[in-house]
This record gives sequence, structure tokens and C-alpha cells, in this order.
Amino acid sequence: ENNTNTVTGLVNSVDGYTAATLWDTASYLLAMISAHDLGIIENSVFDDRLTQVLNTMASFTLFEDKLPNKVYNTATAAMTTYDNQPTERGIGWSAIDIGRIMVPFNVLVWQHPKYTPLVDQVLSSWDLQAMVTNAEMTGADASAGGDTLYLQEGRLGYEEYAAKSLVLAGIDLSEALSYERHFEYVEIDGVQ
Repeated sequence: ENNTNTVTGLVNSVDGYTAATLWDTASYLLAMISAHDLGIIENSVFDDRLTQVLNTMASFTLFEDKLPNKVYNTATAAMTTYDNQPTERGIGWSAIDIGRIMVPFNVLVWQHPKYTPLVDQVLSSWDLQAMVTNAEMTGADASAGGDTLYLQEGRLGYEEYAAKSLVLAGIDLSEALSYERHFEYVEIDGVQ
């Protein structure tokens, strides 16, 4: 309540700091869904908050017209840098954060299907395939020279977590889901 912007419905990542990533916004959506399902907030509050934040997300300016920028100002919904400075171009996208926002989107579609059209509205302009290279998750970074750098994104655990939610959207992330490629057995005192 203290950090929800009444104009956009977005929530500050930390108290008083008007910026949020998609990871932060996913945490807010999951908390709100949980609060609703536990009876902590009423249906009308849930509906108002959810409708407002999803409508705002549907209006996001996208990095290179493909995917959400890494950070948005919670008061204006404008793309920003990590230090909350406005940026017309954006700073790139995080495939991990996009996978994370898909978690509450999937929960809404399955458990609260009334919101499926709003989730579809948000996703309708996103090019989810743009963040997939060889069935792995690819992030984008805007370089100082104006080029866009595309980098495999993810670490053991985060990558698989994010990929699972994107697979539900029909995205082939079979390599991202394969945790075996990140480890090998070693022998310690005769035990593998």
C-alpha cells in the first residue's frame, strides 16, 4: 500500500524508490494473488489493482519494439536505466525477468481465468521468440556504442525456473531446462 503508484498500479522495488524490474513486478503480482487467495484483500481490491497494473504493462514501451525494458519508472511507466534515469532507447531486456513475470501470468490464466484477456493484452506485443537462441534464454543489453549485445542468460536454478514458465507459453527452451549440462560428478573420499 505504501509503495503502489495510484496512477500506474506499479509498485516500487524498495520503499520510496520509483523503479521496478519485471522480477519485482512479478513478486508484487504473486504477493497480490496470494493475499487475495488467503482472503487478506477483497475481490474488489484485487480486481482494481490487477486490472490497473496489467493495463499499464500492456502500454509499456518495449526495448527495440520486442520485449520489456529491464527497468520502468513506477510513477510514469517510462523505460529507465538501473539508476532510474529516463532512457528513450532502453537498456535491454532480461530473459530471466521475463520468465519470472510469466509465473504470475500463468497462475492468473489457470486460477483466475477472468483475467486471461488482460494477460493476453500484455503479451500481444511481446516477441518472446526474440529471447531464444538455440533453445537457450537470451538477454539483450544496449551497449554504449549503440549496438545491442545478445547474451545467453541464466545461472543454474534461475534459468530453469524462468524457462519452465516460458515453456508453458509454447517456447522451446529445452537447453535452458537441462540442468545436467551445468554440473559433473567428482569423487570425494571415494564417493561420487
